[in-house]
Amino acid sequence: MIQVCRDTSDAVALYLPQRLYLKPFAKLNISVQLPTQKVHGKAISNWELMEKLRKIIQPESFSSLKVSKHSSEVIRFDAELEKRNKLETVLSRLEDRVVQLNDYPESLRVRASEAKSDFPIRYSWDSFFRDATDMDEMKPGERPDTVHISNLPIRWFIHDRARDDDAPQESIFKKVFEKYGSVRQVDVPAADPFRMQMKSSMRGITTPPQDAALYFEGYVQFSEYVSFVRCMDALRGHKLLRKKDDIAEWCTIKVDFDKTKHMTDAAVKRRGIVRERLITRQRAKDDEEKQEKDKIAKKEAKERQKHEKVERDKLERMKEREERRKRKQLAKLIQKDNVDVSSVALEEEQKLLKVQKKLQAIRLMEELFKRIEVCFVCVFCKIVPSLQF
Repeated sequence: MIQVCRDTSDAVALYLPQRLYLKPFAKLNISVQLPTQKVHGKAISNWELMEKLRKIIQPESFSSLKVSKHSSEVIRFDAELEKRNKLETVLSRLEDRVVQLNDYPESLRVRASEAKSDFPIRYSWDSFFRDATDMDEMKPGERPDTVHISNLPIRWFIHDRARDDDAPQESIFKKVFEKYGSVRQVDVPAADPFRMQMKSSMRGITTPPQDAALYFEGYVQFSEYVSFVRCMDALRGHKLLRKKDDIAEWCTIKVDFDKTKHMTDAAVKRRGIVRERLITRQRAKDDEEKQEKDKIAKKEAKERQKHEKVERDKLERMKEREERRKRKQLAKLIQKDNVDVSSVALEEEQKLLKVQKKLQAIRLMEELFKRIEVCFVCVFCKIVPSLQF
């Protein structure tokens, strides 16, 4: 678990480009003996007891304190200190102290000691490889040359500009541990996208699935035994720390020597062969999927073109119908206009005829009157002279 580290004064640089450090810490076992005579109706509060322990060691403080066992006889705590050089001081304050809890009449005695480390020592790997019957110390990976490190935060082993879902980078992982000597090869299972498709015996994965999103593990194989020893000694009793601009974080890492022949030449070659097969299979699958997608895309394009053609034909028919409708309307309008013009012309012609007839009648009457007048004058002239004689 990643925690905030308040004091980084004793941190030792590991790989500055990634701002990685190693920081020593101390682990304690604290036991509180419970009285044999139980008090009826009274229960011991773990939280209150932990607060009492924190007060006892002041001004020092625990970086971690949790209950590891609670029985009718004893309560055990696992504790950690950020400052290893304060271990003796804290132990002296805790050892054989008496704690009195509120509402509990009996006194409780405290015992404390440094926790036994489960970190492997030189005797561990020497005896393992000496007694192993299936190991050949002349071959890489079958001798003490490979360090297996787990519970490494993924975000600490990728570039700052990388995405949160990026895998840890083997190149950074290798450079970090080149501090201790020449690195022959490394393996980061989480960086291999085909690793989970291999057999479990080939994967080299021990990280629980629920932690795989945040943490990873890696194998470092050194060219020389002295580099392997130097790395193991440097990691013993330390946590991995990363400094940021305004905060420092650290976490416990699990370190062991490889006992599974994970980094032998044969194992590496076998993983490479399987990886190539998986890559070939994946490419074939991708090609097949691409062909299927292309086929579907062509089919969809054909269907789309067919649909578009149907729509275009439909629009053309609609346009033609609209044009025919417009032409019919226009023809009707023209015909109506022609009929109206003919009617007006006929009316005008009839009016003109009437006027002409009137004019003719008037002229005829005028001519008639003129003739009557002439006739009258003539007759009058004939009559008048006859009257004079």
